[in-house]
Amino acid sequence: MKSIQRSILLMATILIIYFASANSAPPATAGEWTLTLTAGENTAYRNGKAFELAGKPYIQDHAFYFPLQAVTEALGGTYREYDDTVKIEFSAYTAEYHVGKNNYAVNGEDIVADAPVRCFPADSSGMYYNAVAGRTPVRHDGMIYFPLGFTGVDAPDRYAPGINSLRYAADKMVIISTVQNDDCLIDSTNPENRLATGMAFSELPSDISAELQPSDDKAYVLNYTIENYQSNDLKISVMRRLTGEDTENMDGKICNITACSPRFQTPRGLKAGDTEQSITILYGTWDDPFLVFSTENDCVDTLELRKNYYTAG
Repeated sequence: MKSIQRSILLMATILIIYFASANSAPPATAGEWTLTLTAGENTAYRNGKAFELAGKPYIQDHAFYFPLQAVTEALGGTYREYDDTVKIEFSAYTAEYHVGKNNYAVNGEDIVADAPVRCFPADSSGMYYNAVAGRTPVRHDGMIYFPLGFTGVDAPDRYAPGINSLRYAADKMVIISTVQNDDCLIDSTNPENRLATGMAFSELPSDISAELQPSDDKAYVLNYTIENYQSNDLKISVMRRLTGEDTENMDGKICNITACSPRFQTPRGLKAGDTEQSITILYGTWDDPFLVFSTENDCVDTLELRKNYYTAG
């Protein structure tokens, strides 16, 4: 009888742990992560997938605060807390912060957080940055919260992949991303394969180039011809010099890549077939002429990388 009771208790404990963690973000492994946070909401998104934060981000005195442990771990960092001191580690740096203090340490170097802090929302003068920081980590609802942009002007953590990697900010929403290069597409069947405009056509991974078939369609720009290739997943355009000098340094190089299947995705995780809302979650208001998303029926139809020489038809 006791063994049956122990088994029931063990099963109940497993179920409690499962349901408590089902909606939280699993620990991030090494890689590129894009985190979308909204003030006043527990729901956040990592690489486009929703999960629940332990605490809600909030805005106070024009500063955006987020729960430091949840965000650090969701971005692939490690978090350790000692009373009112926190130590976080990312691949590029280790930092130690203190509740209520604007001094901190990065890789053992003492720093004063004096960088301008973005205002949420913009104040009446239209200024989006406050030159006098004056914000510090705080304890809120039993957790340590971090003010977005808390860093020194010349600090090593200001631009390194980590919690200060702000990519987009609106009145209530921010996107933090450790992605360092948005201008490429990743092959989900082999993540080592990354495609980008400007790379030589001859340098394409062999498995991808083997799938491409030449098209009869050609175009011309400057003293180059444009050759087009296509597979079930991709359309690729390549510039070939016809006459004269290779003044654009594009002879034999890719000037356009269009992904039309979920196989290829952006480093932030966007792919064909995703909802149109996914663009906003991963990129905010996006207006980049060299990385273009087309939609159809409220879904992502294609992802297109462009050079300024040619747009595929």
